[in-house]
Amino acid sequence: MSPLRAAVVPLLLLACVALSACEEGVSPFIDAGRTFTVYGYLDTGRDTQHVRVIALRRRVDVPAPGPLDATVTTTDLETGETVRWRDSVVTFRDGSRGNVFAARFRPAFGHRYRLAVVRGDGATTTAVTRVPPKYEALIDPPVVSSFTARSVEQTVRWPGVVRRPLRVQVWYRLAPARPGGPFRDVAIPYLPEESGVAEGNRWRVLAQLSRDAGAVTKQLSIADLPALYGVGMKLSFADSSWVPPGGVFDPDILIEPGTFTNVEGGFGFFGAVAQLNAEWTLTRAATEAAGYPWPNP
Repeated sequence: MSPLRAAVVPLLLLACVALSACEEGVSPFIDAGRTFTVYGYLDTGRDTQHVRVIALRRRVDVPAPGPLDATVTTTDLETGETVRWRDSVVTFRDGSRGNVFAARFRPAFGHRYRLAVVRGDGATTTAVTRVPPKYEALIDPPVVSSFTARSVEQTVRWPGVVRRPLRVQVWYRLAPARPGGPFRDVAIPYLPEESGVAEGNRWRVLAQLSRDAGAVTKQLSIADLPALYGVGMKLSFADSSWVPPGGVFDPDILIEPGTFTNVEGGFGFFGAVAQLNAEWTLTRAATEAAGYPWPNP
Protein backbone atom coordinates (compact mmCIF):
# COMPACT_ATOMS: atom_id res chain seq x y z
CA MET A 1 0.00 0.00 0.00
CA SER A 2 1.40 3.37 -0.99
CA PRO A 3 1.95 6.09 1.66
CA LEU A 4 -0.71 8.23 0.02
CA ARG A 5 -3.19 5.36 0.13
CA ALA A 6 -2.27 4.70 3.76
CA ALA A 7 -3.09 8.32 4.57
CA VAL A 8 -6.26 8.44 2.51
CA VAL A 9 -7.90 5.12 3.47
CA PRO A 10 -8.96 6.36 6.93
CA LEU A 11 -10.36 9.49 5.32
CA LEU A 12 -12.39 7.47 2.81
CA LEU A 13 -13.79 5.30 5.57
CA LEU A 14 -14.81 8.37 7.48
CA ALA A 15 -16.49 9.65 4.35
CA CYS A 16 -18.46 6.40 4.18
CA VAL A 17 -19.75 7.09 7.66
CA ALA A 18 -20.81 10.56 6.60
CA LEU A 19 -22.48 9.31 3.44
CA SER A 20 -24.32 6.52 5.24
CA ALA A 21 -25.75 9.09 7.62
CA CYS A 22 -26.82 11.19 4.64
CA GLU A 23 -28.49 8.27 2.87
CA GLU A 24 -30.46 7.35 5.95
CA GLY A 25 -31.12 11.01 6.74
CA VAL A 26 -34.90 10.88 7.07
CA SER A 27 -37.20 12.11 9.82
CA PRO A 28 -35.77 10.06 12.76
CA PHE A 29 -32.48 12.00 12.45
CA ILE A 30 -34.28 15.32 12.24
CA ASP A 31 -36.44 14.44 15.22
CA ALA A 32 -33.32 13.54 17.19
CA GLY A 33 -32.04 17.09 16.75
CA ARG A 34 -29.45 16.28 14.11
CA THR A 35 -29.14 18.81 11.32
CA PHE A 36 -25.97 18.27 9.26
CA THR A 37 -23.32 15.71 8.46
CA VAL A 38 -19.86 17.31 8.36
CA TYR A 39 -16.62 15.80 7.20
CA GLY A 40 -13.19 17.45 7.14
CA TYR A 41 -10.11 18.37 9.09
CA LEU A 42 -7.81 21.28 9.86
CA ASP A 43 -4.29 21.00 8.47
CA THR A 44 -1.31 23.03 9.72
CA GLY A 45 0.39 22.49 6.37
CA ARG A 46 -2.28 24.32 4.36
CA ASP A 47 -3.29 27.96 4.11
CA THR A 48 -6.85 27.04 3.08
CA GLN A 49 -9.04 24.63 5.05
CA HIS A 50 -12.01 22.63 3.73
CA VAL A 51 -15.03 20.84 5.20
CA ARG A 52 -17.87 19.09 3.43
CA VAL A 53 -21.35 19.81 4.78
CA ILE A 54 -24.42 17.69 3.97
CA ALA A 55 -27.91 18.70 5.07
CA LEU A 56 -29.96 15.91 6.63
CA ARG A 57 -33.34 15.90 4.90
CA ARG A 58 -36.89 14.87 5.75
CA ARG A 59 -37.40 13.65 2.20
CA VAL A 60 -35.34 11.13 0.25
CA ASP A 61 -35.28 13.09 -3.02
CA VAL A 62 -31.99 14.81 -3.79
CA PRO A 63 -32.27 18.57 -4.40
CA ALA A 64 -30.41 20.27 -7.23
CA PRO A 65 -26.92 21.43 -6.20
CA GLY A 66 -26.81 24.99 -4.96
CA PRO A 67 -25.96 27.18 -1.97
CA LEU A 68 -26.65 25.50 1.36
CA ASP A 69 -28.81 27.05 4.05
CA ALA A 70 -25.92 27.08 6.49
CA THR A 71 -23.45 29.47 8.10
CA VAL A 72 -20.14 27.78 8.90
CA THR A 73 -17.60 29.21 11.34
CA THR A 74 -14.62 28.04 13.35
CA THR A 75 -13.58 29.60 16.64
CA ASP A 76 -10.09 29.28 18.10
CA LEU A 77 -10.97 28.40 21.69
CA GLU A 78 -7.57 29.58 22.91
CA THR A 79 -7.75 33.09 21.40
CA GLY A 80 -11.47 33.58 20.69
CA GLU A 81 -10.84 34.43 17.04
CA THR A 82 -13.72 33.39 14.76
CA VAL A 83 -13.44 32.75 11.01
CA ARG A 84 -16.41 32.48 8.66
CA TRP A 85 -16.16 29.90 5.87
CA ARG A 86 -17.45 30.36 2.31
CA ASP A 87 -19.71 27.91 0.49
CA SER A 88 -19.03 26.34 -2.91
CA VAL A 89 -20.53 23.52 -4.95
CA VAL A 90 -17.84 20.98 -5.90
CA THR A 91 -17.94 18.12 -8.43
CA PHE A 92 -16.25 15.01 -7.00
CA ARG A 93 -14.37 12.34 -8.93
CA ASP A 94 -17.41 10.06 -9.10
CA GLY A 95 -19.40 12.83 -10.80
CA SER A 96 -21.53 13.65 -7.77
CA ARG A 97 -21.75 17.20 -6.48
CA GLY A 98 -21.82 18.59 -2.97
CA ASN A 99 -21.22 21.59 -0.76
CA VAL A 100 -17.67 22.19 0.41
CA PHE A 101 -16.93 25.17 2.67
CA ALA A 102 -13.47 26.77 2.67
CA ALA A 103 -11.63 29.32 4.80
CA ARG A 104 -8.20 30.88 4.42
CA PHE A 105 -6.22 30.45 7.61
CA ARG A 106 -3.55 28.18 9.04
CA PRO A 107 -4.49 26.51 12.35
CA ALA A 108 -2.13 26.89 15.28
CA PHE A 109 -0.34 23.90 16.81
CA GLY A 110 -1.90 22.79 20.09
CA HIS A 111 -5.02 24.97 19.81
CA ARG A 112 -8.62 23.75 20.07
CA TYR A 113 -11.11 24.79 17.41
CA ARG A 114 -14.90 24.67 17.49
CA LEU A 115 -16.70 24.17 14.18
CA ALA A 116 -20.31 25.44 14.09
CA VAL A 117 -22.75 24.86 11.23
CA VAL A 118 -25.93 26.87 11.77
CA ARG A 119 -29.08 26.57 9.68
CA GLY A 120 -31.25 29.61 8.98
CA ASP A 121 -33.73 28.60 11.70
CA GLY A 122 -30.96 28.34 14.30
CA ALA A 123 -30.52 24.54 14.31
CA THR A 124 -26.83 23.91 14.93
CA THR A 125 -24.27 21.16 14.40
CA THR A 126 -20.91 21.50 16.17
CA ALA A 127 -17.60 19.70 16.59
CA VAL A 128 -14.44 20.43 18.57
CA THR A 129 -10.96 19.31 17.58
CA ARG A 130 -7.51 19.95 19.00
CA VAL A 131 -4.59 20.45 16.64
CA PRO A 132 -1.63 18.28 17.75
CA PRO A 133 1.30 20.11 19.37
CA LYS A 134 4.45 20.96 17.46
CA TYR A 135 7.29 18.58 18.22
CA GLU A 136 10.98 19.02 17.39
CA ALA A 137 13.03 16.18 15.95
CA LEU A 138 16.21 14.68 17.41
CA ILE A 139 18.61 13.74 14.62
CA ASP A 140 21.31 11.12 15.13
CA PRO A 141 24.63 11.29 13.23
CA PRO A 142 24.54 9.37 9.94
CA VAL A 143 25.81 5.80 9.94
CA VAL A 144 27.99 4.79 6.98
CA SER A 145 28.23 1.05 6.41
CA SER A 146 30.39 -0.81 3.89
CA PHE A 147 29.83 -4.47 4.82
CA THR A 148 28.30 -5.43 1.45
CA ALA A 149 27.54 -2.23 -0.42
CA ARG A 150 28.29 1.26 0.79
CA SER A 151 25.17 2.62 2.48
CA VAL A 152 24.19 5.60 4.60
CA GLU A 153 21.31 5.62 7.08
CA GLN A 154 20.24 8.16 9.69
CA THR A 155 17.87 7.83 12.62
CA VAL A 156 15.38 10.62 13.34
CA ARG A 157 13.38 10.60 16.58
CA TRP A 158 10.23 12.62 17.25
CA PRO A 159 9.59 13.05 21.01
CA GLY A 160 5.87 13.32 21.76
CA VAL A 161 4.69 11.43 18.67
CA VAL A 162 3.31 8.16 20.04
CA ARG A 163 1.17 6.88 17.13
CA ARG A 164 2.03 5.89 13.61
CA PRO A 165 2.00 8.97 11.36
CA LEU A 166 -0.38 9.20 8.44
CA ARG A 167 2.58 9.86 6.15
CA VAL A 168 6.37 10.07 6.28
CA GLN A 169 8.48 11.73 3.59
CA VAL A 170 12.22 12.27 3.35
CA TRP A 171 13.18 15.11 1.05
CA TYR A 172 16.44 16.16 -0.54
CA ARG A 173 17.56 19.68 -1.50
CA LEU A 174 19.65 19.47 -4.65
CA ALA A 175 21.71 21.79 -6.81
CA PRO A 176 19.83 23.88 -9.36
CA ALA A 177 19.33 22.48 -12.85
CA ARG A 178 21.01 25.59 -14.27
CA PRO A 179 23.32 28.26 -12.80
CA GLY A 180 21.35 30.81 -10.84
CA GLY A 181 18.20 28.67 -10.85
CA PRO A 182 16.23 27.52 -7.80
CA PHE A 183 17.18 24.55 -5.69
CA ARG A 184 15.41 21.31 -6.52
CA ASP A 185 13.53 19.66 -3.64
CA VAL A 186 12.67 16.00 -4.18
CA ALA A 187 10.38 14.25 -1.68
CA ILE A 188 10.57 10.46 -1.28
CA PRO A 189 7.43 8.95 0.30
CA TYR A 190 8.03 6.07 2.69
CA LEU A 191 5.81 2.99 2.76
CA PRO A 192 3.88 2.22 5.98
CA GLU A 193 6.39 -0.50 6.90
CA GLU A 194 9.19 2.07 6.48
CA SER A 195 7.48 4.84 8.44
CA GLY A 196 9.07 3.96 11.77
CA VAL A 197 8.24 2.41 15.13
CA ALA A 198 7.22 3.59 18.57
CA GLU A 199 10.06 4.00 21.04
CA GLY A 200 8.57 4.86 24.41
CA ASN A 201 7.03 8.32 24.17
CA ARG A 202 8.58 9.09 20.79
CA TRP A 203 8.54 7.88 17.20
CA ARG A 204 11.69 6.63 15.47
CA VAL A 205 12.20 6.73 11.71
CA LEU A 206 15.21 5.43 9.79
CA ALA A 207 16.07 7.67 6.85
CA GLN A 208 17.65 5.47 4.17
CA LEU A 209 19.75 8.10 2.46
CA SER A 210 21.78 6.02 0.02
CA ARG A 211 18.80 3.86 -0.94
CA ASP A 212 16.71 6.96 -1.66
CA ALA A 213 19.33 8.18 -4.14
CA GLY A 214 17.94 5.81 -6.77
CA ALA A 215 14.43 7.20 -6.28
CA VAL A 216 15.80 10.75 -6.58
CA THR A 217 17.42 10.05 -9.96
CA LYS A 218 14.20 8.40 -11.14
CA GLN A 219 12.08 11.39 -10.14
CA LEU A 220 14.45 13.82 -11.84
CA SER A 221 14.90 11.54 -14.89
CA ILE A 222 18.67 12.00 -14.81
CA ALA A 223 21.63 9.62 -14.87
CA ASP A 224 23.95 11.41 -12.45
CA LEU A 225 22.99 12.80 -9.07
CA PRO A 226 23.41 16.56 -8.54
CA ALA A 227 25.12 18.01 -5.49
CA LEU A 228 23.23 17.58 -2.23
CA TYR A 229 22.77 20.67 -0.04
CA GLY A 230 20.41 19.40 2.65
CA VAL A 231 18.10 16.66 3.88
CA GLY A 232 14.70 16.88 5.56
CA MET A 233 11.87 14.80 6.93
CA LYS A 234 8.15 15.54 7.05
CA LEU A 235 5.65 13.78 9.29
CA SER A 236 1.88 14.10 8.99
CA PHE A 237 -0.08 12.90 12.00
CA ALA A 238 -3.61 13.24 13.30
CA ASP A 239 -5.09 14.41 16.57
CA SER A 240 -5.91 11.86 19.27
CA SER A 241 -9.64 11.79 18.43
CA TRP A 242 -8.76 10.26 15.06
CA VAL A 243 -8.61 6.82 16.66
CA PRO A 244 -11.56 4.53 15.84
CA PRO A 245 -13.16 2.06 18.30
CA GLY A 246 -10.59 -0.59 19.15
CA GLY A 247 -7.94 1.35 17.24
CA VAL A 248 -8.83 -0.34 13.93
CA PHE A 249 -10.48 1.21 10.86
CA ASP A 250 -13.06 -1.59 10.44
CA PRO A 251 -15.64 -0.70 7.76
CA ASP A 252 -18.20 -3.06 9.29
CA ILE A 253 -18.06 -1.04 12.52
CA LEU A 254 -17.58 2.43 11.08
CA ILE A 255 -20.50 2.14 8.67
CA GLU A 256 -22.91 2.35 11.59
CA PRO A 257 -24.02 6.01 11.90
CA GLY A 258 -22.72 7.63 15.06
CA THR A 259 -20.11 4.95 15.83
CA PHE A 260 -17.10 7.11 15.10
CA THR A 261 -17.94 10.78 15.41
CA ASN A 262 -17.10 13.86 17.46
CA VAL A 263 -20.05 15.83 16.06
CA GLU A 264 -22.88 17.17 18.23
CA GLY A 265 -26.27 17.74 16.62
CA GLY A 266 -25.30 15.81 13.50
CA PHE A 267 -23.05 13.13 12.09
CA GLY A 268 -19.57 12.84 10.62
CA PHE A 269 -16.12 13.75 11.86
CA PHE A 270 -14.04 16.91 12.11
CA GLY A 271 -10.39 16.39 13.03
CA ALA A 272 -6.97 17.98 12.76
CA VAL A 273 -3.67 17.05 11.13
CA ALA A 274 -0.26 18.46 12.03
CA GLN A 275 2.65 18.66 9.62
CA LEU A 276 6.02 18.36 11.35
CA ASN A 277 9.25 19.25 9.55
CA ALA A 278 12.94 18.83 10.26
CA GLU A 279 15.93 19.65 8.07
CA TRP A 280 19.66 19.22 8.41
CA THR A 281 22.93 18.98 6.48
CA LEU A 282 25.32 16.07 6.08
CA THR A 283 29.07 15.91 6.38
CA ARG A 284 31.07 15.64 3.19
CA ALA A 285 31.91 12.00 3.95
CA ALA A 286 28.25 11.06 4.45
CA THR A 287 27.16 13.03 1.38
CA GLU A 288 29.62 11.32 -0.91
CA ALA A 289 28.98 7.89 0.65
CA ALA A 290 25.29 8.34 -0.16
CA GLY A 291 26.22 8.85 -3.80
CA TYR A 292 25.96 12.66 -4.11
CA PRO A 293 28.69 15.11 -5.16
CA TRP A 294 29.80 17.59 -2.54
CA PRO A 295 28.57 21.13 -3.39
CA ASN A 296 31.17 23.40 -4.93
CA PRO A 297 32.06 26.42 -2.76
